[in-house]
Amino acid sequence: SLSALRSTVLSQDFSGKDCQYSLALRRGGGPWDEFPNTIAAADWKPSRKLNENMTFSGMFPSPGNYEVNISCSAEGYSSIYMSDSVDCLYVRRELRKIADEEKEEFLDMFVLMHETPTEHGVKLYGKHYRSLTDFQIMHLRAAGARELDHIHDGLGAVTQHVAITSEFELSLQSLKPHLSVPFWDYTIDSAIMETTYGHADISSIIKYSELFTPNWFGRTDSKAHTVTEGRFGNMEIERNYNFSTRSPYGFLRAPWNINPNKYITRYHKICGSATYSPELTKWTVNLMWPTCDSHFKMTNSPEISSWYDWAWNITYLPHGPVHAWIGGVGGQCNEFDALLDNGWIDDYQLLLLKHNAFIILKNAWRDFLIETPKLCSQDAPIESCMWKCVENISTQHHVKMGLAAFGDINTSSPYFDSIARKVYCDTPYWPGDHLEAASAAEASFWPIHPTLDRLLQYKDLVRPFTNGEWILDNETSTYCTNIIGCKGHHAYDLTYWKQVFKTSSGVYTTRHRTNIEVRDAVTPTGDYSVPYIYDFGWPHCEEVGVIFKTVSSSR
Repeated sequence: SLSALRSTVLSQDFSGKDCQYSLALRRGGGPWDEFPNTIAAADWKPSRKLNENMTFSGMFPSPGNYEVNISCSAEGYSSIYMSDSVDCLYVRRELRKIADEEKEEFLDMFVLMHETPTEHGVKLYGKHYRSLTDFQIMHLRAAGARELDHIHDGLGAVTQHVAITSEFELSLQSLKPHLSVPFWDYTIDSAIMETTYGHADISSIIKYSELFTPNWFGRTDSKAHTVTEGRFGNMEIERNYNFSTRSPYGFLRAPWNINPNKYITRYHKICGSATYSPELTKWTVNLMWPTCDSHFKMTNSPEISSWYDWAWNITYLPHGPVHAWIGGVGGQCNEFDALLDNGWIDDYQLLLLKHNAFIILKNAWRDFLIETPKLCSQDAPIESCMWKCVENISTQHHVKMGLAAFGDINTSSPYFDSIARKVYCDTPYWPGDHLEAASAAEASFWPIHPTLDRLLQYKDLVRPFTNGEWILDNETSTYCTNIIGCKGHHAYDLTYWKQVFKTSSGVYTTRHRTNIEVRDAVTPTGDYSVPYIYDFGWPHCEEVGVIFKTVSSSR
């Protein structure tokens, strides 16, 4: 396959003379033809002489299948004709492997999408342009709904994010047609930490990674908890009290988030803690940065053999801690330490509470245990924007279940009522933006989900699912963490965003599709119909003793 919209050199090994080549679309094209000031793929028909090295170059205008024709004069013959076809697709590369110029363009276009409203952008860049605010609004509506999270914590999480990335990528390409969304292989970071420091030190990953510098996603000021320099310096979260889903302060944040900071917020700690517990398996407690081992298990190991098990596991330990450590949890939940100081809980229980704080908060809001204010003025102090608890909080069923599950604290504790009030009612805290429904505001949000798409494609190539059914059975299988509902997670629920895919005619189009259609479209051994491919290689994992099967030897 050749790369779309990149100068590609082709050659032929016949020793003829006066050779002429021509290129033409056989099947392909689509939404890229509709960008302003572009040549439609069907109208792109270059025809020139080959140079003296018998090579020629072409910049294919969009994904598709192209015909390559060469005609040459030869001694004893009037002419010789040769014909072949080539496939052209975008290539999604690991973000540290893309060229510096392309990296700058990707990051600059993200800022442009942040600054340019959709209505204005469509006039300039065409109908496929969407502003970052549009993506934030839809992500927030889906993830911040009161009844459930429609795009996380369920079987539709991966396919919903394949779709949002696809629509985002098309908007990006309306600005710079040669760009694709890079993927972030975060196992590189844990491998570097392991080989450099002897363990996957979370603070070292954030502190020393080139990705958290002004050249990439920006360095976080440890006091301001935001980026203060570079292109992302002091980037603000959109505020509008007319948003249908918003924070009490009017920001495009979850309704349970009382963060008063107008800037994109990162803490890189969980309630003041930067520790994790390798001996614990649940990612909400462990929060260990994804490793080569965790990604190997999801792709090469026989332990995960069904789509159901894969879909339920992939967004947690192999992925979720990236959100957790970039966003973190701030506010005053470091004051949970007082529970330990008072002798009411032990170190283990404190760790559980802190690492589950963001889950406790959003669950409390969804379970109607707390109500946040409908509106807080821009200058309102936290104390006047604090949520209110229901009466008799410690007797509520969801509180008893929550403290047992997320703190190993049971009603037999003589301090249960005081602990419940401290955790649920008296302590203001909130997640950083990467760890909540507002995460699409972060530039680093966008490369972390193609990683899951890549793992799904790779698994299909090296160890396909033995059971591809969406659910295993109707009695024990669950679509999401909710007891009822689960809209967005069923096989035939439509994705909230449009996917770019190839139709049976070979032309690409874009529309909302079902979760299972999106999954099938990214299955290499099945109905592969997306306009991009990935490179598959984990050489960094070999340095820590984890050998991923190569695609070429697996077929």
